[in-house]
Amino acid sequence: MNRNAMFCVAAAFAGLLSFLWMPRTAQAAEVAIAGDADGDCRVDALDLIHIRNRLMQDPSSGDHRTADVNGDGKINVLDLIYARNRLSTACSQF
Repeated sequence: MNRNAMFCVAAAFAGLLSFLWMPRTAQAAEVAIAGDADGDCRVDALDLIHIRNRLMQDPSSGDHRTADVNGDGKINVLDLIYARNRLSTACSQF
C-alpha cells in the first residue's frame, strides 16, 4: 500500500471515530450545535478556520474552549474532522 493510500485510510478511520464520538463535556455543551466552534448556530468554513487557528492550544484558556468541538479536552485534527463531517448543519428555527 503506498503512502497516499495509507493516509487516506487513516483519515477515513479518524473521520469515522470522530463522527461516532458525541460531545460529552460541559465545554462542548456550550456550543450551539456540535461542530459550531464560533457560536453562529451553523457549521461552516469559518468554524474550520476557527479550529485550525487553535490547533494544539490548551482548550481551557481564552477563547480556545469552543474549538474543542468533540469534547475530548484537546484541540487537534479530530476536531477539524468532526466539524468537517457536520458542515452545513444549522440550528433548528422555531
